Parts: sequence; C-alpha cells; structure tokens
Amino acid sequence: KVVWAVLDRLQGQHTPTLLPDPSTSQVMAVQTVSSCCAGATSSVVTAPLDLIKTRIQIARKRDGQPATFRAVLQEVLREDGWRGMFRGVVPRMANGTLWSTAMVTVYEALKR
Repeated sequence: KVVWAVLDRLQGQHTPTLLPDPSTSQVMAVQTVSSCCAGATSSVVTAPLDLIKTRIQIARKRDGQPATFRAVLQEVLREDGWRGMFRGVVPRMANGTLWSTAMVTVYEALKR
C-alpha cells in the first residue's frame, strides 16, 4: 500500500482514506521497476565477493598454500584500488536486471 500511496501522490491522485485498486499496467510498472532495482542492487552488492571468489578459484597455490580471501582482497586493492573490486559490474548489472525482471514477470503472470 505504501508503494501505491507514493505512486498516487506522484501522479497527483492522492486519496487520504481509501486507495483505489491499481490497474494492471500500474502493477506491471511497479513490479518491473522493483525487479530492475533489485537485480541491479544485488549485482552491485555481490560483485566484489564474486570477483574474490573467482580469483581464489583460479589462483595458483603459492608455497603450497591456497589463496585466501584476505590475500586476494589485498592484491586487488593494491593493484586496482576499490575500482578494481567493481570491475565488470555493468555487464553483471545488466544480467542481474534482466534475469530478475524476467523471473518476477513470469512468476506474477503464472500467479494470476
């Protein structure tokens, strides 16, 4: 109901006591925007962790010891700084946004 109240307020159709039922196009618009935001946010939040995980997986063992999370983190920060932690985040965001939008759209269509 909060989302619809904000949407109504933005459209200048604020009804103080009773909110009208949203149209199908409004529901789809809110779901699409929400899933895009969720996909983009999750991609940005998990990008550094995924980068470190991937580098650990492909790292060669040094002195017989496997690469550690901390060692890989320090190496990335030393070589590329914080920007290096987010290398490749734009394609990752595009992928996450498309997948989450498709998933929510199909789920909501099947739910009805």
